[in-house]
Amino acid sequence: MQIKNLSIKSVARVLPEDNFTDPPEPTRDPRSEDDKVRPVRGDGFVVFLAVVLFAGAAHAADPAYLTDAAAKWAIIPVATRNHNPYVSTVQAAATNPAAFNAMVRTLAYNPSAMTQLESIRNVDDAFSVATRPLDSRFQFCNPNTMNCHAPLKYMNIFGRASGGSSDFTSSENGGFHASNLGLSIGASGALMNRHAEIGLAYNYSSSDLKYGSVNADAVANFVTAFARTEYDILFVNAGVTIGRIDWQNSKYISEVPDNSNYNTNIFGARVVTGINIPAGQWINFAPNIGAQYMTMNTGQFSDTAEQTFSAWNRNRLTGMAGLRTTGNFSAGTFSVRPEINVGGGYRLGGTGDRFIRVDLPSAAVSPRTAFFIPVESLDRVSWNASAGVGISDESIHARLEYRIDGRKNYLAHSARIGFGVWF
Repeated sequence: MQIKNLSIKSVARVLPEDNFTDPPEPTRDPRSEDDKVRPVRGDGFVVFLAVVLFAGAAHAADPAYLTDAAAKWAIIPVATRNHNPYVSTVQAAATNPAAFNAMVRTLAYNPSAMTQLESIRNVDDAFSVATRPLDSRFQFCNPNTMNCHAPLKYMNIFGRASGGSSDFTSSENGGFHASNLGLSIGASGALMNRHAEIGLAYNYSSSDLKYGSVNADAVANFVTAFARTEYDILFVNAGVTIGRIDWQNSKYISEVPDNSNYNTNIFGARVVTGINIPAGQWINFAPNIGAQYMTMNTGQFSDTAEQTFSAWNRNRLTGMAGLRTTGNFSAGTFSVRPEINVGGGYRLGGTGDRFIRVDLPSAAVSPRTAFFIPVESLDRVSWNASAGVGISDESIHARLEYRIDGRKNYLAHSARIGFGVWF
């Protein structure tokens, strides 16, 4: 049996409208064959056996890059194995298919999907402070009539707590289950005789992600500037957000932790426009369309197993459409506003890196043995739905909402509760 070297381009998955870039091809290792091929017993048969056993123990859907990673870990030289306990642990398991498979899958876990999806979730959460039309502040009247503006005050201070969970199934060794908690605070002020509003909000989120022996903690901090305006039945909402996610990852290799820290810097911009269509005295429909741009950059980092993961980035432009249905009822001195929203998005295009290069521990300074993790290309189509109710009078407002977000192989649930004061 002959084990062929894997081609980087053979595992590329690129959509036609996207423009992703490849990393540089690895250069030939200048070390002698005696230095390179002495993983456990001092002969190339062990390398052959390790790769064959990995392929035999792997699931049929395992990505091809894991076979390459197994081969590269098997040929790390003796000099490195003597000072790196992870190398000796992995190579000692080369004749145990199940153990070797589990170790390689863990060491070569693909973090690209959870990085992208957590970035998208945090950007969506940041923009959620200004998703409803400005007339959502109107009290005790039909939407889009002049007397709606009379009871409004000029300043708004608000806060919100949220919690949720999400699951992603991956074909590239990057699945996860996540649970998260979030807090946000903000303030806004009315302009143009209350036909416009500008505001600033801060969002904090903490997530716990798990996949087999891989654990990740993600802490996100975002600042969002937003504006809303309305004219007759037309409304426009827009905003920009900037933030960072700090990651702390722990992988367990035969109960030995392999830790790493890195961060992802994110910028997003969104604009949404729509019309308010009254349907009788108590119901309002608001169909809307919009666009969102997001860029994310993850820095280079190394783990305690001395693997070095290259920096990578993704940029994406998404078109959006939705329909918001709102009721407006009175309960004593309070206005009660139930709301249902359905929407979806389609990624119009994107650019970025197609692979994350992983340099392995090596006795040689340069070049190092490397394998390449494919950056997951998320499905273009996404959808969301939410249901909630708001209660308010002329001075205070509160809101409870449940939301579900999905795309192929991904599903997220979240609940939010908010409170604010107008003055």
